[in-house]
Amino acid sequence: MKKISIIIALFVIQNCKAQDSTVFALLGNFAQLPYQCFELDGLISTPDRQFQLLFGAHLTDGYTNAQQKRNVKPFEEAFMKKASDKIQGVGFGGQARMKLGDRTNNLWKVYAGLGANYYNYNLRFYENDYVYDQPPFYHYIVAVHKEKFKRLAVDAQVIFNYSPKIFFLELGLGVAYNHSNIPKSIEDYRTYHTSNLDYGFTGLSPVISLHMGAWLF
Repeated sequence: MKKISIIIALFVIQNCKAQDSTVFALLGNFAQLPYQCFELDGLISTPDRQFQLLFGAHLTDGYTNAQQKRNVKPFEEAFMKKASDKIQGVGFGGQARMKLGDRTNNLWKVYAGLGANYYNYNLRFYENDYVYDQPPFYHYIVAVHKEKFKRLAVDAQVIFNYSPKIFFLELGLGVAYNHSNIPKSIEDYRTYHTSNLDYGFTGLSPVISLHMGAWLF
């Protein structure tokens, strides 16, 4: 997939250079922030804005408790300790776009987009394990678990684009199919795979993008 994206990007760049009118924008996807993920994208366009190619990189770096916090044993507040999960990872992705119709003006456009994103996560989470002293006495220790999992998401979107001379703003709405390889060791302790909005969900889920940036050249 990575090689195919590079080939397409080079083709679009060469096509633009042939017409002496390369168009490039640098964007951020702010819809990723609720996932504690930072995404930076580059956008290459044909001079007539009919076709576009977006490519980007992701950095996930955050703490989470919320829905994913689940203890195997009943939580006893007087003895047990809580600690937030730490999720980190990098990834990359891309999207090919085609303008729909010719009725849109120079500022407002509607695109159909097909894309794919790959995420590689490192998860650190904690569980309370008890240790026997002299029976029936025991105490709890906080055990650290470190696991990895990956996710591939293929999506289709309708993109509403507003791009005057310099600034760039767009909203994308669509559906994605996610495939994650969640290890059983995570399934036994956490619920990163049960909701269609979770990091490790496998199946269909809604997808939203909110890009803001600027045309550079």
